[in-house]
Amino acid sequence: MATKIQLRRDTAADWTSTNPTLAAGEIGFESDTNKFKIGDGATAWTSLNYAPEGYITATSTDTLQNKTIDTANNTITISEADISDLGSYITASSSDTLTNKTFDANGTGNSISNIETADIAAATLVTAAEGIGSNNNDTTLPTSAAVKAYADSVPGTITALNNQAENRLTTIGATTTELDGEANLTFDGSTLAITGGLTTTTSLGNDAITLDDNVIKSSRSNDNLILQTNSGTAIELNPDGDSFYDATMFGDFFGATSNARGLTFNRLRSIDGGDTVRHYEVIFNMENTLTGSGTASNFRPRLMTCASTTDLAGFSYTRDSFSRGPTALTFNTTVLNSSATASTINNVRGFDAQVGAYASTSGNSQGNITVDRATAANATIIVGDDGGGGGGVFTITNGYSYRAAHYFVSGDVLSNYYAFYYSGADNDALSGTNEYAFYDNANALSRFGAVILANQASDPSTVTDSAHIYAKDDAASSEVYVRDEAGNVTKISPHNEAGEWEYYSVNKNTGKKVRVNMERMIRKLEEFTGETFIESE
Repeated sequence: MATKIQLRRDTAADWTSTNPTLAAGEIGFESDTNKFKIGDGATAWTSLNYAPEGYITATSTDTLQNKTIDTANNTITISEADISDLGSYITASSSDTLTNKTFDANGTGNSISNIETADIAAATLVTAAEGIGSNNNDTTLPTSAAVKAYADSVPGTITALNNQAENRLTTIGATTTELDGEANLTFDGSTLAITGGLTTTTSLGNDAITLDDNVIKSSRSNDNLILQTNSGTAIELNPDGDSFYDATMFGDFFGATSNARGLTFNRLRSIDGGDTVRHYEVIFNMENTLTGSGTASNFRPRLMTCASTTDLAGFSYTRDSFSRGPTALTFNTTVLNSSATASTINNVRGFDAQVGAYASTSGNSQGNITVDRATAANATIIVGDDGGGGGGVFTITNGYSYRAAHYFVSGDVLSNYYAFYYSGADNDALSGTNEYAFYDNANALSRFGAVILANQASDPSTVTDSAHIYAKDDAASSEVYVRDEAGNVTKISPHNEAGEWEYYSVNKNTGKKVRVNMERMIRKLEEFTGETFIESE
């Protein structure tokens, strides 16, 4: 019995329409084209190649069209003999002239070399003879000779670089055609170093401070501006550039200028006594404007606080001299005379303390002001461990809220000395209730030496819970009187104009005046009794 083998078959159109996937080794035959395909079990019909013409073999002579060769895994060697139209291509041995071709010299691995002046078209190259100035366009290239010739023809052209060295910055030289490397001006990429002066017309600064015009300020928010020197040196403020350490008058009172070790301000000034301009050298000014009422304990707008604090640290300083020891603030006004001609000045002051309510412009005196207490100078002695809890007992043997002294050298003259002097009103008379030259609010014990009582024009007025001791004239002679709260007046310097001892008193309630010649009365008593009561020394 004969065996019949039939292949799977269909027309090309049906195969394409159905697009089956043939099993590995399975043959699919196109009945109308006599072509067949062999399946691989994975590729659909339309993606399979026909066999055998769909494959290239070692003996194939087929012409490949629209095929891609993976040269990463395959090597194709083609010799010039294999190229039928070799004349149409450029080879390593070609001497052809390329026309209308573009070279991508920037492409990876591409470069053009050995191009000489002769290889460039004459219309493209500008020579020195032609000049750059007459070829102002974007289609030509100048030669180096043309560039040099043009640069040399331009005024101010740099012709030399002098004193060059690493990091030096350059400046225009005196000839204006040369650059000079500046040894005193260098920049290493991070630090600009200048040896000498620096002048700027706008701001100068870093991330911490700025110097703008005549203003120095900190740049960072909430930063303090700190002036700091090396150890052992001072900060000088010299408006005219005159160093404090060159001052010659300071040392007459305070000693050598080298004693100043912190902050100094110095002004060496020549002033005409007829000068109409006021000279205020150092001014600290604080102007406050209240924006609300209150009683807060920290309302303390103080312009300047001077503190000198010393930790004895277990040691002692026992020199007994008033001018020694820690001092918070010292004021001194000294008058000298460097001429042999005698000089006079009517008034000098070491310290002024002024306080009150005062305005000289209408804008600052629009409403009423009441000040309950105005204290021009306050002196308080403080002693005590106020909440510190350290256990130590602080002792001040003698406390002087105010001390006055004088110092003069024998042979010189201090005509009148007043430890305390009340001059009265500088302007209009006092319009208030009381005027006291000295007032003891604590009724403390007072100690005086001899007291001079100046004459009063009349008996003083009554002050509640007070009496008066005063002087007034009696028959052209100043006498001492007392006046009690009731207004009764009694003379306690018992002498009349004849020098006799007398008793004088006025009773305000009765209006009765009593004047008794005590000396004459005692004489009569001596005559009557025969005894002696007046003993003369």
